[in-house]
Amino acid sequence: MSDDVPAVLRVPVIGGKGGEAESLRARVEELEALVVRQALDAFRGGQAVHADALARLARLAQYRDDNSSEHTQRVGALAAGLARRLGAPDRTVALVRQAAPLHDLGKIAIPDSILLKPGRLEPEEFEVIKAHTTLGARVLESDDPLLGAAARIARSHHEFWDGSGYPDGLAGEAIPFDARVVHVADVFDVLVHERPYKEAWSMADAAREIVAASGTQFDPAVVAAFEALGPAGWKSSGPA
Repeated sequence: MSDDVPAVLRVPVIGGKGGEAESLRARVEELEALVVRQALDAFRGGQAVHADALARLARLAQYRDDNSSEHTQRVGALAAGLARRLGAPDRTVALVRQAAPLHDLGKIAIPDSILLKPGRLEPEEFEVIKAHTTLGARVLESDDPLLGAAARIARSHHEFWDGSGYPDGLAGEAIPFDARVVHVADVFDVLVHERPYKEAWSMADAAREIVAASGTQFDPAVVAAFEALGPAGWKSSGPA
C-alpha cells in the first residue's frame, strides 16, 4: 500500500486491535482492485458500460449503512437538481447526477463495528469514519471526467463552508462546486431517513437545519437553491 494511506489506517485502532487496521488495509486493496477491473471493462465496452460500472460500485457502497438501499441515488438526484437550479451547464449537471452516488464509496473499507454503531463514536472511531473521504478519492482518482468528478465529491463532501470540515479544511469556493451541492443533498437525505444512530426527521425540520447551517456548514448559494426547490424538489429525498 502506498504512502498516501491515512495515518489512522497504519496503526492499530479500536482499543488497540491491530487486526482491525489490517482488515482496513485489506479492504482498501480489494476496493482498488475492483475499481481497476470495473474501469477497464467499462472503457472496453464504451460509455454506457462505463456508467453501469459506476452504478454498480455505488450500490456496493450504499448497502453498507443505508437501510433503504436508495440513499446514493436520492443524493444524486437532489444534488443534480441543486446544480441545475444554480445554473450549472447541462454537462456539469449530468456529471453530478452520475458521480454523486459514489460519494461514500470509501465506506466499503470501514468496519461494520464502527459504521453501524448505534451509539456515539469514540474519537478514534470517528477518525476511521473520516478516512472514507480520502479512501474513496484515492480509488476513484482519474483523468476521466466522470471518475474525476466522483473523486472530488468523495474527498470533499464533508468540507464546511467556514473551513471546519474534513479532510483538508477547505473553505468557501476552494471547496469544489460538485462537492458543495452533494454536501447539502447528503445531509438532507440522512436527516429525513432513519439510521442506526438516529430517527428520521420530518422534511420541514431537516430543511430548517439546512437553512440554519448556511454560511457555516453549507455554501449560502447552495442553500438558497435548496430553499428555491422547495418540498416538491426535495421529494426525491423525502421518506416514502
